[in-house]
Amino acid sequence: MKYVSCVRCALVLGVLFAECRAETAVPPATPPPGPLIQGVGKYDAWEIKFSFAKDKASAETAPAAEPVESSDPYAKPSKLTITRTAPSWHVDVDGGRNISLEAWSDGYGTYIKNPRERALEVKDTSSVEELETRAVMLLFTSLGMGKFEGFDWISKNNYLGIQTVKGRQCLVFKKDDMTAWIDAETRFPIYWNKGDQTREFIHLPPPNAPIGFPPDVLRRIQGLKQDRNANKKLPAMGMIRLENSSEVPA
Repeated sequence: MKYVSCVRCALVLGVLFAECRAETAVPPATPPPGPLIQGVGKYDAWEIKFSFAKDKASAETAPAAEPVESSDPYAKPSKLTITRTAPSWHVDVDGGRNISLEAWSDGYGTYIKNPRERALEVKDTSSVEELETRAVMLLFTSLGMGKFEGFDWISKNNYLGIQTVKGRQCLVFKKDDMTAWIDAETRFPIYWNKGDQTREFIHLPPPNAPIGFPPDVLRRIQGLKQDRNANKKLPAMGMIRLENSSEVPA
């Protein structure tokens, strides 16, 4: 039984360790010349796949207990897809368990549609205080601004060396429980791991036209633009109740 449990844990982490036939990283003195990581392009698209490993030790030693649900339904998403045509962007989040989320931004506000809520949530993207604290929303807001969230810690001081991952030469960085694999040629992320979470980054074909907005989002954008022109500042953000139920995603 213990052997079977170990195999299952390995499969859960398979996004990194089964799919990636990696060679042992051999650390040279310093990383190759160039930026350690590139940002998201102005016209760019990415898919991020998530996997979560169970705590093997706890599963084997702790008594059975009722599962505790997180207050954040998007604490363990399965996939995130973002398209950026700066300053605008659009994201789809598959939260697993039939939970989804969709968001748009015009560079000023972030407009979030949650099918479970009959409301359009609006955040002031330009205000640090308004940025969503929940991990997945902080992640896609950062991507929309052109930054891969969670890589601030990488530096020449925690560079391990070169490793072959998915047939690509990667720069490997590690600090505490965090590890990052960066494509040595493009300098885009390939994998990111922290604790029980692994993210796989897949570069998609770039968009060839600006992002479009659904009618209810477009109306809100136009209304906020008029307010900005009149008041020279962005008005208070919050939850905007949709008047027409047909505008709520099914």
